[in-house]
Amino acid sequence: MFSNLVLLPPRTQAHSKLFSSLVEATNNVPAALKRPARGGQNLGNRYRRLEQSLRGKAALQKVEKGTGVSSESFPVESRRAGPRVVYFRGLEVPREPKPPASDECCMSGCAICVYDLYEEAQESYRAALATFRDALTMEGVPPSEWPASTRWDGVANALPAKGANTAVRDAFEELERALAAKSSV
Repeated sequence: MFSNLVLLPPRTQAHSKLFSSLVEATNNVPAALKRPARGGQNLGNRYRRLEQSLRGKAALQKVEKGTGVSSESFPVESRRAGPRVVYFRGLEVPREPKPPASDECCMSGCAICVYDLYEEAQESYRAALATFRDALTMEGVPPSEWPASTRWDGVANALPAKGANTAVRDAFEELERALAAKSSV
């Protein structure tokens, strides 16, 4: 009955400390690491897939063929999501929103029209610009030193804000004129 039993030497205090530290260490390890045969993925293959998608297959094949080109010689280009943020005296300079293109509005009276979104962006830009100017004035910075896009030029900045429906109405009137011109021809 006990023929398969293996006798081990008695434990010493060093063995018990080592055993208890191993038990504590394995309690904090995820199950995938405790039993690697039960799942997970080969990180080497995962890295190769990622590298292949970033570099392109042709560049990776050159490296694999042993052309003497190291893997560090192909820089991975990062693409920026948007324009860079500009700071002036520690304050972020507000960017004027880009107006929508003429083909972006379908003129079907959508609940969320691109022209409505543009008007809201214009309002928030005007508020941010006023806050920016107030902060520079409080710091005592003369307007001649301000960035050109934020100065009081007396023309564009002095115009009253358009109404919320003005841009939509203008676009609709333009469409009406285009349709009238087509029907009269």
